[in-house]
Amino acid sequence: MKFGDVVTAVASIAVLMVLIMFPLGFVLDQQTSWGVWTNEGISIFLSALIVGLVFAGKIWEEAHIRAILRIAVVGAVLFIFYLTIRFTSSDFISWIKEASPHPEYTATDWYYFDGIVLGLNLFLNVVLLLIVSFVGLYVGSLLRKPKESQK
Repeated sequence: MKFGDVVTAVASIAVLMVLIMFPLGFVLDQQTSWGVWTNEGISIFLSALIVGLVFAGKIWEEAHIRAILRIAVVGAVLFIFYLTIRFTSSDFISWIKEASPHPEYTATDWYYFDGIVLGLNLFLNVVLLLIVSFVGLYVGSLLRKPKESQK
């Protein structure tokens, strides 16, 4: 699988994820963290499943697991950029301050606390993406596994 194929697969996952996530957001309660995480997980899984089906031939050309890991890791890098932009918005930091049980923190305390919360959220989201996209790509590629040539 060439790097261009990996980039195309990742871009396809990103586009499908947005197309699935928006309508699914109407069904799931976006006011709770479980609704947001469920929406994200289902969207990643379904988009990775579809891309696994579409790119099954390319995935099976080289080592199956290696191709899937390449797609998942490049997707995680793209997701890190997206989350970094999203989590550094002023609304997210205001949410951290509002949810904190320690309103007496100094500016330095808030700086460290924000970094811890941002890092934790980034870590959890990337782990979720890696696991769910790997499973979706694996299942999707297995659904269109090439037939063994009989000699």
